[in-house]
Amino acid sequence: MIVLIGSLLFFSLEVKCDVQLVQQKSETAKYGGNIKLWCVTSGYTFTDYYLVWLKHVPGNNILYIGRIYPRSDSTWFTPSFRGGKFTITTDNAKNMGHLQIDNVDFKDSAVYYCARDAHCEYLSSAHTHILSALSLYITEWQ
Repeated sequence: MIVLIGSLLFFSLEVKCDVQLVQQKSETAKYGGNIKLWCVTSGYTFTDYYLVWLKHVPGNNILYIGRIYPRSDSTWFTPSFRGGKFTITTDNAKNMGHLQIDNVDFKDSAVYYCARDAHCEYLSSAHTHILSALSLYITEWQ
């Protein structure tokens, strides 16, 4: 526990920049419907970094859904998230990323994170991951 607290303090001390990612705090979707989650960024050149989406069901590991490179709209998905249910897009003029989930099911209830990838396409130095999170709740179709 002490190591974890120390790591969190170290992480907090390392983030000394104005980079921000902001998401809605929570969202509710109807079973069988579609939902589009958003993530607004600031403090860096949006088109230079991959924007990543992650899924966390409490009690389970965090899953890497996929990423998009805003400059080219090139996307990549982890194999278990391929098939068209998940779509990642950006609005570069607004420094905004979106994760659309189609035909939502109860298994889609989770905390979804958007993150700026540590890798910059044009710079070789690594940067701290910046994360933002929201909770998605699925309700029965009415």
